[in-house]
Amino acid sequence: MKDGSWRAEALCNSLYAAGSALTYFVAAAILVSALILIAGASISAAVVPVAAICAAAGTFLTTPRDSRVHAAAGVAIAAVVVGCSMLIAASVIDASYDGNSYQKAAIGALAHGWNPVYESIKTWWARTDFDLSPVTHALWVDHYPKASWLFGASLYAVTGTIESAKAINFIMAAAMMFVLFSWLRTRSLGTGAAALVVVLAAVNPIVLPQLLTNYVDGLLACVLFLIITLLLSRADDGYPRGKSRSSDVLLAAAILICVNIKFTGFVYAGFFCGSFYVLEAIRSWKSKEPGALAHVLRRTGYYALVVFVAAVIAGSNSYVRNLIDHGSPFYPLISSQTVDIVSGNEPDSFEDMNPFEQFARSLFSKTENKRKEPVDLKLPFTFSVDELSVSDIDTRRAGFGAFFSGIVIVSGAVCIGGLVVLWWDDRRWVSVAAALLVPMVALIGLTDGCWWARYTPYLWIIPTSALVLLLGRRDEGRRRPFRMVLATTLALIVAVDVATFIPSVTGAIGASSQVDKFIDEVKALDGTVDIVLGDPARGGWLYNIKDAGVQYRLVASIDEGDAKTLDLPIAGITAS
Repeated sequence: MKDGSWRAEALCNSLYAAGSALTYFVAAAILVSALILIAGASISAAVVPVAAICAAAGTFLTTPRDSRVHAAAGVAIAAVVVGCSMLIAASVIDASYDGNSYQKAAIGALAHGWNPVYESIKTWWARTDFDLSPVTHALWVDHYPKASWLFGASLYAVTGTIESAKAINFIMAAAMMFVLFSWLRTRSLGTGAAALVVVLAAVNPIVLPQLLTNYVDGLLACVLFLIITLLLSRADDGYPRGKSRSSDVLLAAAILICVNIKFTGFVYAGFFCGSFYVLEAIRSWKSKEPGALAHVLRRTGYYALVVFVAAVIAGSNSYVRNLIDHGSPFYPLISSQTVDIVSGNEPDSFEDMNPFEQFARSLFSKTENKRKEPVDLKLPFTFSVDELSVSDIDTRRAGFGAFFSGIVIVSGAVCIGGLVVLWWDDRRWVSVAAALLVPMVALIGLTDGCWWARYTPYLWIIPTSALVLLLGRRDEGRRRPFRMVLATTLALIVAVDVATFIPSVTGAIGASSQVDKFIDEVKALDGTVDIVLGDPARGGWLYNIKDAGVQYRLVASIDEGDAKTLDLPIAGITAS
């Protein structure tokens, strides 16, 4: 701790414990749910208290004896975060495309008895009164990884409202922020500087627009940043906690969550963990210490065990089932029967470009949500008014915002300058930077759809790293004023860029109000309500209607004479 303040140290320890407790809570709920499904049972409300007990126990067991008071404080903070997250999530209805096309359908089915280990969703629909087969993407419900759905279903079973499932977004954002703050504050930054970096790391163009939805790209970004923070702290020889038992357990829990959020989570976690594993192995080999080989073998065994638990046990309902039924754990995205979900959104001009060209073209284009039209390039930091109104959940071109191309140029220059300084001061950090950069470049080259911002959330590492480099090294006197001006300017530009996504949040709240009003009108109708889902039909709405206590019947058409209609940009419902 730079200033030796016991208060600052207590704060860091308590927040680290809180981040750990939140991560353990989510990971335990996912793992317990997976074990329940393997046993042939269904998810129930009991998952939540069991996961809470596991989280509290894990936090205390991985905390040194002299820090147990901080563990208690961390568990208390985590409990408050979970409670507030559930209240916020439950108060806003997700009106998004993916949220109602298959995310809610999966969460609702799991909470009402579906066991994906032994039964397809279509089979379950056919024998229940929740038949959404005409209106929901059964393929994704059956085969996609289910971490957010399993956790959401357990909360749904407790609260009785499907919207509480979105609490996982806030919980994991808070977990990442707490752990990142603890490391930055302990090692290099003051309290205010660390808080600024942490807020800008979490409130980014992928996370912010998706907070109030069941989309999982923002969730994946938070968990990935948590993993990267833990990998960086492990590579930091001056940070004892980085190589502690608590760090290893926390990293394992974060990997379990990441691998089971979506298929790309497996790839992202594998690339970054693999890169830092190689770095650690090289360092051990160069140290020529007697136990170097044994250390590498232990790390190899550690990752093998973590992958087994994450993919084979927690992921038995997706990876294992996909492998058994279709010969590929990543079915339907990677298999002999691959379903292409990217080409339909890809601009025609990208067809003959390699991934790096596509990525660069999108980065320096106008921020647009067009699909097939030509890509319009622009100079960095220039913008048009229409760009500021299209930033939303999954903006397809320049999806990090109208100012991000300029931010990347400035941040990249700062990072290069910082690496030059580190080369003379502490060359070990240059190898750490390489361990970060290599997987980022590799993923851009290998990811189908790297031009789509929500498929490259790790890019936000660039401005975050630049701010850390500018705000750190507080002992440097003469250049400090220049660095502070540059840091302030960069932070302001990043904040303005992120602010362009605020309308997507307010729009989500407005759409939620419309749905609330519609449900109130439907509740006022007598008897069983006939419902027609609009085009495109979205089955997730039906769980909101059911949670409100409305008895409904899904029909093909109704007499519109006395009908109540909800008309949103992405979906519609008519009831009578």
